[in-house]
Amino acid sequence: MTAPDLLIVGGGIIGCSAAAFAAERGASVLLIEGGKLAAGASGRNSGVVQHPFDAVLAPLHESTLEIYRALTDDGGGFEFPADPAGLLLLTNDAAEAQSRVAELRDQEPALVPEFLDSEALALLEPMLAPGLTAIRLDTGYPIPPEAATLAMAARARRANAELQIGQRVSAVHDVPAVTLADGSRLDAGAVLVAAGPWSAPLLDPSGAWQPIRPTHGVTVQVALPTPPSSVLEEGAVHTVNRPVRDDEPETGLVTFSMVRAAGVSTVGSTFLPT
Repeated sequence: MTAPDLLIVGGGIIGCSAAAFAAERGASVLLIEGGKLAAGASGRNSGVVQHPFDAVLAPLHESTLEIYRALTDDGGGFEFPADPAGLLLLTNDAAEAQSRVAELRDQEPALVPEFLDSEALALLEPMLAPGLTAIRLDTGYPIPPEAATLAMAARARRANAELQIGQRVSAVHDVPAVTLADGSRLDAGAVLVAAGPWSAPLLDPSGAWQPIRPTHGVTVQVALPTPPSSVLEEGAVHTVNRPVRDDEPETGLVTFSMVRAAGVSTVGSTFLPT
């Protein structure tokens, strides 16, 4: 394809979704991915869609649920859970959990926040160690990590988007164009860079522009004889999803999660600055 209306750099969930939506609206679309689809965070995440606990991002979350349900109805093999599995925020500080539940009932009543003492938690998730308590929230839709990205890529192809896999972009230019690793140049009506942490060096090789920074994330997939039915998270329950500060020591982060999707339990991810 020469001079497409839209040239997309990156074959993760953002790139593949943008390719599908633009192509369905009649644009000629070329997506270029240097490795393979969902090779980065889109295929290596914990495998769950859950509420962002943020009023600004909440509408985006609701739109995501609608899009994934529509993908399920496409008949392409992608399956999104009809109901949330439930998110359990685990802690051994019962007083802290009860205090946070009261706040969440004011902030997010639709998530039906509920405090579970150790006895109730053991009945719900017998695989957990004794002595823990939890906050249960009505969210958490487990899906295999790369499933949504591959489904959106298939949707993009059905709308006549072209996906070039294994082709690397070495530079992005202000005039809508990119240079490929072999030195050739491709012009476009517009260029969308959706390369995750690789976006910054493509757009500014000097390194001065860095609004997108990588974090070191590790997930481990395990098979358990008695896997959890809920999405599990352990950490600082008073902030729910705790961001990592640039000045935070690596040893200070104690978050942990486990998500079961398609018979596999994913443990992680770490969110470390290096």
